[in-house]
Amino acid sequence: MSHLAIYGKDIQRLVTKFHYDGADICFEIMLRIKENAQLVLFLKTKDYGTFRKAFDDLMTLRSENGIVNVPPTVSDDFYQKSMNAA
Repeated sequence: MSHLAIYGKDIQRLVTKFHYDGADICFEIMLRIKENAQLVLFLKTKDYGTFRKAFDDLMTLRSENGIVNVPPTVSDDFYQKSMNAA
């Protein structure tokens, strides 16, 4: 499966989530898509520096209508977890 490409203009908002995985804090960035209000997981990391850089880069891509490439392993993992929770 190839990556998912989303134009900045198609992102309604960036959604951030913070939670603990054992003793470690995890940071997630999800993209809310305008057309269907779908949430797409973009990044899940335990490193705040990585999270902050990705968030800033996404804000720039969104405002400049750049293309955001979502890796298939991240988005597939997100969908599998959300389907199991439903």
